[in-house]
Amino acid sequence: FELTNDPTGTTSHTFARILYVLPHSPAEDAGLQRGDWLSAVGNEPLSTQNATALVSGNGTRLARQALVTDAEGNLQWTAGDTVNIAASRPMELNPFLVDTVYALADKRIAYLVYNEFLPAPPSEGAEGTAFREEMRRKFAAFKTQAPDAFVLDLRYNSGGYLTCAADLCSYLAPASALGKTCCTLLYNSITEPQQEELVLSTALAAENLDLDKLYVLTGPQTASASEAVINCLTPYLGADNVVVIGDRTVGKTVAMSPFEDERYDWTLWPVIGYVLNAEGRADYANGITPDIPISERSLLSRLYPLGDIREPLLAAALADMAVSVPPSSPDTPVTTRTTLRIQHCSIQPRHTLVPAKTSPGK
Repeated sequence: FELTNDPTGTTSHTFARILYVLPHSPAEDAGLQRGDWLSAVGNEPLSTQNATALVSGNGTRLARQALVTDAEGNLQWTAGDTVNIAASRPMELNPFLVDTVYALADKRIAYLVYNEFLPAPPSEGAEGTAFREEMRRKFAAFKTQAPDAFVLDLRYNSGGYLTCAADLCSYLAPASALGKTCCTLLYNSITEPQQEELVLSTALAAENLDLDKLYVLTGPQTASASEAVINCLTPYLGADNVVVIGDRTVGKTVAMSPFEDERYDWTLWPVIGYVLNAEGRADYANGITPDIPISERSLLSRLYPLGDIREPLLAAALADMAVSVPPSSPDTPVTTRTTLRIQHCSIQPRHTLVPAKTSPGK
């Protein structure tokens, strides 16, 4: 969710807008949905002070309202309802939120919502491979469908492990690129070696889709390893064939690595180098500008579920493929006439991570 000011501009209240709901979570059990606006916790209007109730893990009651337009086109709130949400419980945060293949206009279009570059559940640690293996199975399934196009949804993916990013590039790059450089890690002048390459893996050739064009959906949380995927595929697909749709990305061109000492209960993750593509480029320090700009934050009416072909970013990708989608009315997106001030986003920032190269003091 994101905490924002009142989009109607009529009050000084704080609202929370749900970006997505995890499957099998207490939030899903309570009936919360993507796009819901929350206005109160218990009997108290939502504020930056009590918004911690949304992440505390305690059971609570939430007030939910809907944003509509009146006959004059002015934004206003409905009366809404209340939702009782149970206490948090342990669950796996699987990074693969949606995967499907659409059969539309004589085309088969694959779609994947991937929310974190994570090799395995946290319980397995960085050496685990469960999610990397799951990614391989998903792309094997995609390949059996022989998709004509691929839409990669990274709008809520703020990074993770570069090894996972290299895997993803290996599935999406042209087959002729396998075995070539995916990215180069450029370290400082006192590090030996001063650079290290990750390649597009020939071991994943059986699942490679041999694409010649890719659509990537982005947002204000798209960062780091997500941006590296866009940057590293561009030399092989061509800038015109990596179509970015959505909002400008964060702009993180660097990698981090863990440094630990058994005497202490913490780990340092310093920035250790630049992540460059096969052309030696990483010129997106100010973010990657979308080819088709669409700000999800400016669409104040209903947010369709991720994977619904009426969802604006996905619909824009389909439109670029000359695939028509059903009209979204009566929930036509309303573009705000006032600026939403984002006070907090619950999506935790991730970074481009690589395994440790050295021990402390070496």
